[in-house]
Amino acid sequence: MLDPLQSEYTKKNQYSIKKTDLASWWKSDYLKYLRSRFLEDKRPTECSECWKKEDTGLSSFRMRSNTEHHAIFKNKYQRNLKLIGKEDLEFPEDVHFNITNLCNLKCQMCSGENSSKLLVENNALGYEDLDQKDFDLKDSDYVKMLELVKHDLKILKVLGGEPLFNPRVIKLLEMLVQNGQAKKIKLHVTTNGTMCNDKIISLLKKFKDLRLVFSVDGVGKCNEYMRFPSKWEAISANIKNFKENLVHAYIMINCVVQNLNVLYVDELLEFTSQKKIFVKFDLVLEPHWLHLSVLPKNVLSMAYKKLSSVKEKNLLHTDNVKEIIKLLRHHIDNYNLNEEKYKNFLDMVNKRDNYRKVELKNYMPELAKEIFK
Repeated sequence: MLDPLQSEYTKKNQYSIKKTDLASWWKSDYLKYLRSRFLEDKRPTECSECWKKEDTGLSSFRMRSNTEHHAIFKNKYQRNLKLIGKEDLEFPEDVHFNITNLCNLKCQMCSGENSSKLLVENNALGYEDLDQKDFDLKDSDYVKMLELVKHDLKILKVLGGEPLFNPRVIKLLEMLVQNGQAKKIKLHVTTNGTMCNDKIISLLKKFKDLRLVFSVDGVGKCNEYMRFPSKWEAISANIKNFKENLVHAYIMINCVVQNLNVLYVDELLEFTSQKKIFVKFDLVLEPHWLHLSVLPKNVLSMAYKKLSSVKEKNLLHTDNVKEIIKLLRHHIDNYNLNEEKYKNFLDMVNKRDNYRKVELKNYMPELAKEIFK
């Protein structure tokens, strides 16, 4: 059940670094409202993506974050938060740092808000109507964000766009090294794996506690189509380079399962097993036409057969695989294709392929054969 009090704050939750300083945001009535909802065991609509995943049996970002901060209790939230030292924090300890939508790729499930390249394409194809100026930051905005490094952060998660493609992210990492915080904080970097050089590796070596999350949605041609216009050979070489040079880092892969790649998840599992890399699977929720259920029944059956046949050893260092298999079984047993969503899906594939001057059959021929009969 969604939060009935949400309408009271529909306009108050649109905070932006361009309009609000961090201290004001952290002490705002809106955040007080959100905290109270959680303390009352409610479900704020801002967190609907996590609720949807949890309701289907998948582990969510909320669940993983709670575990990381030892907030694993199921009741007496205020009392237990006080016991673990998380009540009424004067400043956030765990921060997600997104500096604009600057990105070098345009991934299928992404949006213009998170990719400057996809913004241009989506505007051209009529999927969005966004202005890049709304996502560009001025130096004064950047200074506000750098207020973070003046506080004793425990965890800093750097995301994009593509963070390692962004010179301002590199500058931030340099500042954290220079002021000594690199030795104190946990740094999480989520990257598409296209950027790797000596400077980046040298900087990341300075962080005592480092986690690198590679956003990968397949291997070979599958990932090249999903995360266009990336090159798998370069990405796999970069993963190897990071793994060999950052021996202290925890390295993992995150894959977003959707109708475009569900037939090829087994190949990614083979790759991660061989490379001894943990892989976590997420489920795409938006856009709705990319959901894994928006496929002909025979394709769902093919995907189910492939995943069900994966060797147990290839599942040792994974998360959510068995839940994805259960979802496939559920959609097969209760098959009801939404024709409108399926039409939207096929239309999207054709439009993007024409715009990019590529063809799905040259990347994922098995899928193309089934959906373009």
